[in-house]
Amino acid sequence: MINNNIQSAISSSQTNKTHELVEKTTQSNKELQQNTVQNNSQATLSTKGERLAALNQDFDLVSPNFTITDNFLARLAELNFISQEQLVNLQQEIGVNNTSDSESSSTLATIKQSTSDIIERFKNNGQAENLVTTLEKATSIIDSFGKTSNFDIFTTIAQLEYHLKNNDVVMLTDQEKATLNELKAVLSIADKLNPQSRTSTNIDNYMQQLKQFL
Repeated sequence: MINNNIQSAISSSQTNKTHELVEKTTQSNKELQQNTVQNNSQATLSTKGERLAALNQDFDLVSPNFTITDNFLARLAELNFISQEQLVNLQQEIGVNNTSDSESSSTLATIKQSTSDIIERFKNNGQAENLVTTLEKATSIIDSFGKTSNFDIFTTIAQLEYHLKNNDVVMLTDQEKATLNELKAVLSIADKLNPQSRTSTNIDNYMQQLKQFL
């Protein structure tokens, strides 16, 4: 009887210790899992921050001249900010927006050609030197549409206005004055658009709509 009681006490003690050990192990596993989740979360956040820093270093995202390009989109995909499917869709949109940026189109092409004709007529006229310089600057701005540039559009508009009002030294025909006014309209539209939207296609569309009211 005594032996049975001793054996029972030993068994009970072992059972209690086993339960205690299981509980401790379970608690330790839970704490380990929680720590793992927290560490993984912190690692992911750190990695995302590093990727964002790398992206900003490559493209200077806060710059006023920042534009969305194919290279920028490809880098987004490379850093896993967007999927490959999103990359393809965005690149197609960029391609549509930039169509004809390297070569002028319709209304814009006509204005640029008329401006070139005025430059050609006055290029050897010393009294028209300032006019020629202004017109050359205006055509350079048009050529920059869709690209990163630092042209002072506002000043060029003011210079065109000056030449339209001061027609005593350089006599412009009515058609040439109309061309300068169209140039002013082009530059005014460009000045109001953000760099991403300042493309030949967009500005040409605005000019075609504007002509309906002229």
